[in-house]
Amino acid sequence: MSLSVQGITGMLDEYENDHNTGMDTHKIAQEIYDYTSGYPFLVSRICQIIDTEFPTEWNINGVSEAVKHILSENNTLFDSLMGKVYVNEPLREILQSILFSGDRVSYNQYNITAMDGEMYGFLTNNDGAMVISNRIFEVILYNYFLNLKEVKDSPISRSGSDSKDQIIENGRLNMKKLLERYITVFDDIYEGKADIFDEEEGRTRFLLFIRPIINGTGNYYIESRTRNRERMDIVIDYLGERFVVELMIWRGKAYHEKGEVQLADYISYYHLDTGYMLTYSFNQSKSCDLTEKEVNGKKLFEAFV
Repeated sequence: MSLSVQGITGMLDEYENDHNTGMDTHKIAQEIYDYTSGYPFLVSRICQIIDTEFPTEWNINGVSEAVKHILSENNTLFDSLMGKVYVNEPLREILQSILFSGDRVSYNQYNITAMDGEMYGFLTNNDGAMVISNRIFEVILYNYFLNLKEVKDSPISRSGSDSKDQIIENGRLNMKKLLERYITVFDDIYEGKADIFDEEEGRTRFLLFIRPIINGTGNYYIESRTRNRERMDIVIDYLGERFVVELMIWRGKAYHEKGEVQLADYISYYHLDTGYMLTYSFNQSKSCDLTEKEVNGKKLFEAFV
């Protein structure tokens, strides 16, 4: 059983009546719901952490800080869930196909592996497709699988760690510099050494690069509405600032321009003026650089590697 936004709002209204924090209860309830999908333990834990650790931060940043705290702690829920993933190889394969490839796994009561994921709490039925239950579980799973992938693709992860001081300026994440640095690092590591790869590999490499940069301070998650085989938007929250990065593989000018319009629409949803696009191109004549473009009144920084 999950809590609705209205249910979380009601809980926060009661808290507000007793503590007079001045919070916008519906706005905070929506943010908590966006991270938890109403999973009762996670909802309660976020509220508990804000109450005890950040009592003056009943705002969007406070929710982000609480989520960061949850992701760094050990608890019996996470231990139990990850233990089941560790011993269930078919479930691991389904979870990875959803997370990294954007595969659509149809809801089917005879798909025993998918039903195991639902029983354990990782997967849920969304309009006939199995999806990860909530953003917090999603990030835990991404971190788990990236740790496994890090072993074979560690140079890109080490480069991210080494680049952190160049990208974090006065405590703020400079996304433009992050993309510029990624272009250089990717060219140094893979140019002339890598075969054509698919979206999954491109997404994995970028996540391996950014994780040590934002780890411990920021959060990241994948925008569920754009997770598919062809495109994926990564949303990064870093100390109250939000960045949206679309990952694509070059499939021609028309396809790319369509992606630009889609990205402009998505950053409008987040009330942002600037978006970022990372495109992997296998054209021999490609130019690996960062360009700036305006699309539908939004500024887009586009990196090509």
